[in-house]
Formats: sequence, C-alpha cells, structure tokens
Amino acid sequence: MASVTKVAFLYEQKHWDVSWIMEMKRGIYFYREGEAFDLYDSCIEQKEGDNDSIIYAFTLFALVDWSQHDNTQDKQQQDERIVKRIMDQLLSIASSKRIASFQSSITSEPVLEWMPKYKSHAIHHWPQVSSISDDPYPANVGSHPRPNPVLAQSEWKSDDGGEMLQFAGTESDEYSPGLMEGAVGSAHRTVEEISRHYQS
Repeated sequence: MASVTKVAFLYEQKHWDVSWIMEMKRGIYFYREGEAFDLYDSCIEQKEGDNDSIIYAFTLFALVDWSQHDNTQDKQQQDERIVKRIMDQLLSIASSKRIASFQSSITSEPVLEWMPKYKSHAIHHWPQVSSISDDPYPANVGSHPRPNPVLAQSEWKSDDGGEMLQFAGTESDEYSPGLMEGAVGSAHRTVEEISRHYQS
C-alpha cells in the first residue's frame, strides 16, 4: 500500500448501503477508468460518555496519475484536483447504464441527488511519507505481499511456556496479507491466541 493514496468523502447523512458499495466497487472494476481502484464503507460510531456521534464516510484507494501534477500549484490545490477527478470517476460510474439499473430499483431521484454533495474530504498520500515509500510519485501499485508464516509467530516465551508477544496487522495475516481482510483476520488470530493462553 506504500504507493496508494487514500481519499475519504464525508457526508451529513449516509446515502448508501452494502448493495451500493458493492455495485460501485463492481463499476470501478468493470470500467477501469480513473485513479480509484477500490472503495469501502468507513462510517464510524463514536461513543464518548453521553455524547454519541457518527461519522458518515466512504473511503477510496487510488493510484494517483502524477503525470497531471502541476508544480505551479500548492499542495492543497493539487489535492483538490485529485479529489475532483476521483469524485468525477464515481459520478461517471453512478450515471452509467450498469449502475443506473440498480439505482432505479432503489430510488427515482436523479444521480446527483442520489449522490449528494459531500460536506468535506480527507486525503492522504502514503507514497509521500518517507518512512513508508522511497518513491513519492509511483506509477503502479505493485503486488500485495504473500503470506509469511514467520510474521504471525509470537515472540518472548514466558516462564510457563506462554507466548508473551503477539503480532497483529495485515502483513502478519496468513491468508490475506496486505488487505483489509488480512488486518481483521490477524486480529481474530491474536485474540484467539491470547484467550487460549488465559484459559490454560
């Protein structure tokens, strides 16, 4: 993921569901036009005492077309252009015949009302973090890492033979490293290992 840019669109209300996310993902894959190549629901429910709040957002992974980089513009202007290109990509997919048939089954509203204007956005360029990437303007995503069982092994045995240090993270998953599913899978594995230790 060192070559990937993440873009999140935040809304006042959630106007999508699981079906919408899946159809948009299919559209991104089917058309293969534009910089975004994956999308997921990133809504967050925050509970802080009596103050509950929900962030309505979805996030995209994108390989930015750095050939459109304009050195005469500052970073904020550059990011605004990238965000606009990605949203234009989504609107193009949403208005396509393939997605329009799905849209008509759930709403009679026009596409632009079906995808209302977002209230804000957030963008993060992983390639431009020097501790993560040595290429700030990558031209390809690269492949995901392959499963490496060594990364999933615990460290530092205790006196009773227990495993004191467990590693969780997408790269340490034995089935889907480098993916969101890998992060979740490694967390489940770690919880099971810790539970097994305390039950013994």
